[in-house]
Amino acid sequence: MRRFLCLACLMCACVVIGCSDEGPLLTGHFRGVVQDSLAGSGTLTITIVQDGQALRGTWQRVFADPANNTEGNLTGTIQNPSDPHPSISMLLQPANATSCPLQITATLRTPAEMIGTYTSVNCGHAVNGTLDVTRL
Repeated sequence: MRRFLCLACLMCACVVIGCSDEGPLLTGHFRGVVQDSLAGSGTLTITIVQDGQALRGTWQRVFADPANNTEGNLTGTIQNPSDPHPSISMLLQPANATSCPLQITATLRTPAEMIGTYTSVNCGHAVNGTLDVTRL
């Protein structure tokens, strides 16, 4: 009986203090669809590393017309990571200086799905779109 009581107490303690080997909420690889105002439908792949509320990583957008493909680095933040649906802000900086940086405003819909919108930043022409990506 004493062993059972000790095991039950240990399990409760783990629940209270959060014994888990899971990493930060957004660290990982995501892939899904984008609908771009200029390039049409495509695929977005992002790799995120989360450090506290700060985000960094890489991204790639692929479209039917390869001339519209872009890739680069991302930086951003996650607001209220303990919220069931935290807000995410990311800046996608393209490796090609002639491509437009994109500002993403997203929400973590589930632990495995992020949805949002994006707009171009400091660009000669307006670009906007939507995204829906899931954890791989």
